[in-house]
Amino acid sequence: MKDQGYGVGFGLLIGTAFGVLISLLLNIPMIYTMVAGPGLGLMLGIIIENIINSQKS
Repeated sequence: MKDQGYGVGFGLLIGTAFGVLISLLLNIPMIYTMVAGPGLGLMLGIIIENIINSQKS
């Protein structure tokens, strides 16, 4: 059985952390960064996971 699904978790964690940092540093309301940060992190996590899986096989 292949290991998969780690890109989603890491993407959400990194996206949330990035959203909080951007909110604090640039004084953007948290509601906007909590929508954009995890969403972009999720997409990047899935893309990176697919790239890694395609290079394994």
